Order: sequence, then C-alpha cells, then structure tokens
Amino acid sequence: MIAKFLKRLIFFLTPVLLAFCVLEFFQRAIPNDYSYKKEYLEKNAEDIEVLILGNSHYYRGIIAEDIDLKCFNAAYISQSADLDFLIFNTYKDRFANLKYIVFGTSYSTLFSSLATSKERWRLKNYNLYYDFNITQNPKNYSELLSNSFEINKKRFSRYYFKNKNPLTTSILGSGTVNGSGDIEKTGPITALRDTKKDLYQYKNYLDEYNYIIKYCAENNITVIFLTAPAYKSYTNNLSTVQLSLMNRLLDSISNSNKNVYWMNFLKDSSFDANDFYDGDHLKLHGAKKITDILKNKLDSL
Repeated sequence: MIAKFLKRLIFFLTPVLLAFCVLEFFQRAIPNDYSYKKEYLEKNAEDIEVLILGNSHYYRGIIAEDIDLKCFNAAYISQSADLDFLIFNTYKDRFANLKYIVFGTSYSTLFSSLATSKERWRLKNYNLYYDFNITQNPKNYSELLSNSFEINKKRFSRYYFKNKNPLTTSILGSGTVNGSGDIEKTGPITALRDTKKDLYQYKNYLDEYNYIIKYCAENNITVIFLTAPAYKSYTNNLSTVQLSLMNRLLDSISNSNKNVYWMNFLKDSSFDANDFYDGDHLKLHGAKKITDILKNKLDSL
C-alpha cells in the first residue's frame, strides 16, 4: 500500500519538479546587473586600476567611463559594506593593477546591513550571481521562490517575448539616471529610513576595513572613503548623533593611515537642486560633477 502511494507521489511530483527546474533555469538565464558585474570582474579583474564600491549613491553617482584610469563601478542598489568586503576579498588576489579602491560611505553605511533591511530580498542575487552563499534561507537560492508569480511572469515576458534588455548598468558598471523625482518630499522620508536606532553595526565593520586598509598599504593601493552629496531636504533631517559618529569614525580611519583619504561631500553647497534626482541621489548632471572631482583627486595623488 505504501509502495503504491510512493509510486503515485513520484509520478505526480516528477513533472512538477522538472517544470520547476526548467523555469528556474530560464529565469536565471535572464541577464541582470548582478550577473553582468560578476562576469566583468571575472574577465577583467587583472586590468582594473580603480574599483568603486558602495550603494546606489555611488552606482548612480560615479561614472566609471569618465575616469581616466581603468575603472569599474561594482557598487549597487542597497549594497551594504559587508557585501563590498565580499566583492573585494573575492578578487583581491587578482587585482594585479589596482591602484585605488573607493568605498562609497554614506550616512547609513557604517550602521546598516542589507540582511536586516527592507531590501533584504536582494540577498538572493548575491547568492545566485556572485556565488557568495551568504544566507541559509532556501528561498534566497531561487528566482522562482524568492519572487512573486507576477514578478517572475513579468521578467519572463519582457525578456523572452518582448525582447527588452533588463540591464541598467553601463559597460563599466555605472547606473546613472536622468530626469527628476520629488527632491523635497523624498529627502525627509529617506533620512528617517537611513537613521538607525542601533548604531553598533559599525563595530562589525571596523576590523574588516582595517584588514583591507592594511592589505592595500602592503600592495601600494590607496583607499578613498567617498561620501556623496545629498540635498538639504535630506541632510536637514539627519540625526546629529549618527552623523557625528560617522564623522568621528571616518576622521579617525583617514587620519590614522597614510594610504587613506576621506572625501566628504554630504553637505557640499556646490551641489544644488539641479544636481539631484531625489533627496539623496544625484542625477546625470550631478554625477558628472562629483566624478570630475574624484577624477581630479586621483590625478593629484
């Protein structure tokens, strides 16, 4: 009786599992920014001279194509410092020509992690496309399980039936945007989201930063901490406690290491409303401005 039941169960489940595997294969085969960045690093790590890391402020804000040296922008939306570390450490032995590493370090960077944020669904992309294996949740190893049916259907249809390219990244990894959002309305909302009740996350990051800084010093690599500008609707609503702690930590790191610089543009008045897409992201015009500043800094070192 049991054997007969198991046979029927297997007979029923086999086509279901087969269909699941086929659909999963085709979903993963859809090009995406994560797989593109991984593939670029795999093919070109030895040639990169400037590596950009960080969250969307630097993915949107630094135009790798405008840097004279061979630059790649490995920053991405909601990418937290622990993921920056993983990317660098994965390829550090292959960065034969790396001269500069730029850590995008925003108001929330030292105090947040993707794993504990509302954007944690993005973790599956680092498992699937960077092969990091950073979570134990089985959903984070599957496109079908981690996305809703509607999202999966939309992705499948747009790519396979409508032939729409889903990539938002440039050849060198940047993702600039144009147009304008509501910079007055989004600023306070995002500032509240980026202000953390628990400020102790930085303690988990300092050892890793110090390890990378030491490694870079031994390999003649300059480390730059870059804090992107934000509009006054954002900066006027920041916690003075969190902001002061960020400033003290980055001042201490940069002042204690000869190969480290901190470029802080958070409240830089040379960036105005015309430079921003929303309260805390630069649009193309602003991205060109800060990229030029970074370029000039690299040229002067």
